[in-house]
Amino acid sequence: IAAAVRPNSASAEAAAPNGESKIGKMSVGDAPSSTEMAEIAEETPTTDAAGLGKARLCGFFAATLEPRWQVGAALARTLAALGMYSQAKELFEQLKLWEEMAESLIMLGQRDRAKEIVRSRLADAPAAADAPTMWCMLGDLTKESEHYATAWKVSNGSCARAKLALGA
Repeated sequence: IAAAVRPNSASAEAAAPNGESKIGKMSVGDAPSSTEMAEIAEETPTTDAAGLGKARLCGFFAATLEPRWQVGAALARTLAALGMYSQAKELFEQLKLWEEMAESLIMLGQRDRAKEIVRSRLADAPAAADAPTMWCMLGDLTKESEHYATAWKVSNGSCARAKLALGA
């Protein structure tokens, strides 16, 4: 297992075509000396700012980092699952995830504020992709069936939640 972590000199020379690499010659327990560190530093492609930036960017796309908003949304959903609704609500508001924010407000007992959020979202973007869901949420909050009918109409008959609420 140790050989897999840091190869010995024979496998390092086999891996390097010219056999000159000092990086692969170190074993598991060896700490590099200052001269070995200098030799390793010399093996780096360049030390100027532009070259160093290019060297760092070579591996950037190999790292599968999630976008910031996806990480934030996952964090907010985790906080909500743990019952930390006020913190989740703040993150949902920053990320403009209005449905989840309204659900957090409902769990916090702020139904009137949730109604305001849903109505303002519907007024701002009535033809948005989440409009049927928002109409259904407004129906849940107000207990009025005409909101479910509007959701069914806006979704062109594809919103199952609205159909179930209307008595499918």
